[in-house]
Amino acid sequence: MDYSPYHIYFRVSRRFRPEDVERVIRSVEPENVEAHVRSVARRSRFFSSVFLYEARKFGVISRDADISRVRLEKIIEAYLDTPLYTDSVRKLVHDYMDMPASWLHTGPQVRPDQGQACQWAAGSSDVFLSHYMERVAPLKPTRAILETVKNRLLNEEMRLVCTVCGNVRTVKVRDVKSVRCPSCGSSLVAALSPFEAENGYRDFSKLSERERRRLVKNAHIVRERGGTDALIVLAARGGIGPETASRLLEVTYASEEDLLRAILNAEVDYARNRRFWD
Repeated sequence: MDYSPYHIYFRVSRRFRPEDVERVIRSVEPENVEAHVRSVARRSRFFSSVFLYEARKFGVISRDADISRVRLEKIIEAYLDTPLYTDSVRKLVHDYMDMPASWLHTGPQVRPDQGQACQWAAGSSDVFLSHYMERVAPLKPTRAILETVKNRLLNEEMRLVCTVCGNVRTVKVRDVKSVRCPSCGSSLVAALSPFEAENGYRDFSKLSERERRRLVKNAHIVRERGGTDALIVLAARGGIGPETASRLLEVTYASEEDLLRAILNAEVDYARNRRFWD
């Protein structure tokens, strides 16, 4: 289940009709609503921030504490059934929940004109469902998908640019035997994906200082990370530039499949967010 201020989203393993949702809601006794809410308050996405605020007020966590080093769940467990926990639940219910409104729309006393089961999703729900599926349904590629991704990356044509003499050559990833420049012998050779070659690269002598630094950074990644892995990462689609490639290659992967999975996830992230960058 997930929710927003205007939606509640249920994900169930069997067919669930609008009438079933209405029946469950109407079966809740109004006098029990607050007890139900308080019993599950800890599962709210807001509870951790509320508890942190209260913990600082109580002096349990100092105001200048590094929160990134604090295991808040452990602290919450240690303070169950204490005034700190009770007050955090009270503040959560009081500040973030509209209990009187919930009482009006639950229980058997509701008149037919006070609420009806929805027979279709409103237009605004499409936005919420799209956001929900993007956020909680990460890509889980099968071995066959990963093999397809690998073959695609190996067949990508990379533009290898020497950062010393400017020599340029185009070659498929699978055919690269050595990235060393055949003209001057330098090992500081950048590997540009088709995306970067078409959208950002110009003649080497005409590059700006910023573009030249980016190219050199790319070349250092290729030389230091070495081998096919660096070329495969840089061959990925979209926004896998030197920064993302460096981040992906810093990780030690248990298998080639794990590397391919990381590349694919990075490609998906770029495709999902590119509308905000363009």
